[in-house]
Amino acid sequence: MLLIDAVKEEQQSNIPRPQRGDTMSAVEKHFGSPIKKHAAVGDPPIIRWDYEQFVVYFEYDRVITSVLKRNTSTPGKP
Repeated sequence: MLLIDAVKEEQQSNIPRPQRGDTMSAVEKHFGSPIKKHAAVGDPPIIRWDYEQFVVYFEYDRVITSVLKRNTSTPGKP
C-alpha cells in the first residue's frame, strides 16, 4: 500500500477519534482509558496513548494528532 492510499483510507474512515486541540482529560472522558500510556519523550514532551483502533499524540496535555492503526492482518491468516 502506498502512503497516499493509506491517507485516503484514513480520510474516508468513519471511526471517531480525538481532534487536534482536545485535552487529555476530554479524550479520556470521551474515549475512556487508553490501552497503554507511554512516557513523555523529548522537549516539548510528546506523549502517546494507544487505543484499540487509533493512537493519540499529545504535546503537553493537548492532542496534536490522532491516527488510525493499520490493519496488518492478511486475509486467511490469524
